[in-house]
Amino acid sequence: MLLNGLAPRAKLPGYAALLGNQLVTDPAWTLYEIQQTTLRQELSPPEALGRVNATFRVVALGMGLFGTLLAGALAERFSARLVILLGGVTVSLVGAALYWTTARFSSD
Repeated sequence: MLLNGLAPRAKLPGYAALLGNQLVTDPAWTLYEIQQTTLRQELSPPEALGRVNATFRVVALGMGLFGTLLAGALAERFSARLVILLGGVTVSLVGAALYWTTARFSSD
């Protein structure tokens, strides 16, 4: 996502940035989905697993919809490139913060 916001307007470098983004984020997203689903299944009691999964999906899809609407409104007001760049920076900062806060609680 961050690479897309930094991509130049020329077609070939823009396509290269998009390809680089897809090569990094697609496998990472697959690994994330596997890990979070496994963790949910391990932590949830079997009788509540369906409700836990449904709640997770509703919240995740609802936040995705909210983010899409917010990004669209900001892109109209400013520019799509700026919004994509800010989105990439935000995701990177939140990811780093989550990593450092959860790493502190790991039981090594």
